[in-house]
Amino acid sequence: MANNIHGNQQTDFARALQILSDPHIDKMTNCFNRNAFDSDFEEMLKQADENYEDVTLVMIDIDFFKRINDDFGHQTGDDVLKEIAKVFLDVSTEHKTYRYSGDCFALLFPNCEKEQVFLIMEETRKKVAESPECARLSVTVSMGIATYLEDGNNPVEIIRKAEGALYRAKASGRNKVSLAKEEKLVTKTAHYTVEQLKRLEKLAEERKLSEAALMREALDELLKKYNK
Repeated sequence: MANNIHGNQQTDFARALQILSDPHIDKMTNCFNRNAFDSDFEEMLKQADENYEDVTLVMIDIDFFKRINDDFGHQTGDDVLKEIAKVFLDVSTEHKTYRYSGDCFALLFPNCEKEQVFLIMEETRKKVAESPECARLSVTVSMGIATYLEDGNNPVEIIRKAEGALYRAKASGRNKVSLAKEEKLVTKTAHYTVEQLKRLEKLAEERKLSEAALMREALDELLKKYNK
């Protein structure tokens, strides 16, 4: 048993040294850094073209992170970053996690459709909120998702679409996952009055949000009301 423990300690030490010496690793979070992201994204898109596969990007931002630093200090902010990074690193065996900048993370899923990633990230969003430090401070994250080639045919376009989806997630209340492509409400006239649809359209224009985003928010509130 002692030999096994010693062996595990050596393995952990070797892994720590590798992380410290790797220029592609962010030392605080153990995620890959921005340089690694740029390189990996280009390579994944090349492989996607060769193999006719999808590559899905998730852009993630910590909600009100500046307030955490201001109210509790930068050490607490660093602890939150580390805890959230651990959640992201454990999302799946197929993805790669990056500290994109500051409190912004990025996840790349090669050969994975957007809808599948959406379901994964919905669960991940909940896990972040339930993690010890985040639960104590009521920390949440917002996410935006875009997929090559569905949402764009180059890295710049995919990043722009994912960031746009992230912005909509924040604008519609935060602690949400938003898809890049504008969702359409199907057969909505079969369920709602003309007056309701006119009011929904007007509200969407005023709030600069999609009708689908507003309907999801309303459905969430309805479910909370009756699931108490």
